[in-house]
Amino acid sequence: MFILCPRFLKSTLKDESYLILAGLSGITIYNLFLNLAMDYSKVSNVSVIIATAPLFTALLAAFLKIEKLSFIFFVAFIL
Repeated sequence: MFILCPRFLKSTLKDESYLILAGLSGITIYNLFLNLAMDYSKVSNVSVIIATAPLFTALLAAFLKIEKLSFIFFVAFIL
């Protein structure tokens, strides 16, 4: 992305440390819950839930009026 838009963000060391902690804990928690789900359910069920999670996140964001969804989103959702 730096090649396409060579600009630096102005951030402090405190902001960077928050982003690093959020990234590391998010990946850890995601993989932990994924492995726990595989213990309690079938792999095919977990894969369907993982695949549809971004779609339901977008629907939740629209429901909470954080983002407005376009017609293209619903066409892609149905496909």
